[in-house]
Formats: sequence, structure tokens, C-alpha cells
Amino acid sequence: MEAIASTPTNRSLFSEKIPRTVLNDVLKCLKFDSINDTRVFTLKDLQPSLFEPALVLIEPYYIPCKARNYLHGQLTPNRILTIIRQILREEGYVLVSKEKTSNGIKAMHYQITACNTEATVVEFK
Repeated sequence: MEAIASTPTNRSLFSEKIPRTVLNDVLKCLKFDSINDTRVFTLKDLQPSLFEPALVLIEPYYIPCKARNYLHGQLTPNRILTIIRQILREEGYVLVSKEKTSNGIKAMHYQITACNTEATVVEFK
């Protein structure tokens, strides 16, 4: 008997796998080129007005009770970050975060990275 490898899907959030094209369209709403865009960003870069069209794209893939929790209500940069983490995890990607200090002000910087089974080290520039 032949074993078939499959990507683990978080069935506690999604009713079905989000297609890569939809995922790329969601990221384009936030001005990323694609899932492979390695640009570094902060919470200030996540504008709710830009992300609202993406909610319509991903809502059909969420389980209805989870869609109410994550997609409805006031959209904040932190909520956008949570949604991005959830959908990236489905494709085997993660958001790597690093705290940086600039002019005495601390800020978290994030970057989309492919998830490996081994520890991933990302060098921020």
C-alpha cells in the first residue's frame, strides 16, 4: 500500500484549504507581491482599509463560527496579523518576528518565511 503525503490543514479554523491564488490575492491587498515576498513590515504597515477586500476572499474558507470570531468586528492591525498567520500556516509559511529599536522606540518587525522542519534562522537587514 502506498502512503500519500499531504499538507496538514488546520480543520479547527478552515472548512477547506485556501487556494494559493486566493492567498496571493489576500497578500496583494497588503501590497505584497506574493507569498514569496520577503519584505520586512511592522504593524503600522497593516492598514485595515486595504485589508477589508481580502476578508471577502477568505471568508468562504473559514468555518462559520471562526469567521465570526476572526473576520467580523472591528478590524485592527493585530487582528490582520492574526489572520495572516492563520492563512500562511495553511501553506507551510510562518511570520518571523524580531523586535528592533530605532531612535529609542521599540517595534516588532515581521517577515514571511517558508516553514522548515529544521530551525529557521532569518537575517533581518
